[in-house]
Amino acid sequence: MSTKLQQLLSILRDDSLPLPVSRLPELSDLPPAQLKLLQDIWGHIPASRKYSLLVELGQLADLNFEYTFETINRFALNDEDIDVRRTAIENLWECEDITLAPALLRVLQDDSSSDVRAAAATALGPFLYLCEVTGRSSSLLREIEDGLLHITAKDPEAHVRMSALAALGYSSRPEIPSLIHEVYDLGDDVNKGTALVAMGRSASEDWSAILLAELHNPSPRLRSLAAQAVGEIELRASIPELVHLLEDVDLDVRVSAIWALGQIGGSQAIRHLEALLEKTDDEDEAALIDEALDHAIFMDSMPDFSTDASNSD
Repeated sequence: MSTKLQQLLSILRDDSLPLPVSRLPELSDLPPAQLKLLQDIWGHIPASRKYSLLVELGQLADLNFEYTFETINRFALNDEDIDVRRTAIENLWECEDITLAPALLRVLQDDSSSDVRAAAATALGPFLYLCEVTGRSSSLLREIEDGLLHITAKDPEAHVRMSALAALGYSSRPEIPSLIHEVYDLGDDVNKGTALVAMGRSASEDWSAILLAELHNPSPRLRSLAAQAVGEIELRASIPELVHLLEDVDLDVRVSAIWALGQIGGSQAIRHLEALLEKTDDEDEAALIDEALDHAIFMDSMPDFSTDASNSD
């Protein structure tokens, strides 16, 4: 073991010393022998310090794509501390290694903490999406769907059930739409919000009428979620309503409307985003609009394969 890593591990163990944030990149992509040394001292690091460490590693990975702490987060899934386990799951949001999915399913089914189970349900959504769009690992797809369906029916905590349903939005299983309808029809904002997330993830325009109506909901949170959902579905019929939401009193709603117009694309969406960019004097908003415009213009430049297919019939 290098003297440099030895020193860093010693600092991590000593909670009387400040967390060495500037040196944390040294923990990126540790080779197996060095990772084992971190695992050996892991149990001697106080829980609060491990939690702070994982939070810092998560932020570092978000800001710098060249850093990866996946292996650290994976072994932290088995930590005794609830916040450490939950943060480890949240830090793995970009992981596409399907070998992680069975571990998340075990957490979903067995963890004593409802917050950790909810985080595991959320983290399984991208794996469900990956299996759906790539056609890979049909057995894993079924296992994830079955696990999430079991949780929506049996978990004692409502927020865990809702996290599982939101993840199931990515599934094409025929029983999912009725479950989404049931939750939406419960009528309260929390359940409606979960249903709107699942509708957007379904990529189905069957939800168009509901989503267009929810763009006018008195609740800013539900307007924002509906805007995100129509963006995910790329619902062109929603553009007039989204343009109206660009003037919404709520910042989150405006941000969601900008993003959705960028996802939908087309000349009308591009024209309104360009007009908004011209008149804004807010740097953060301008950056959001620029990003949405880039995506809209990119989408507009893509060939319409569905039109080509219909013309060839």
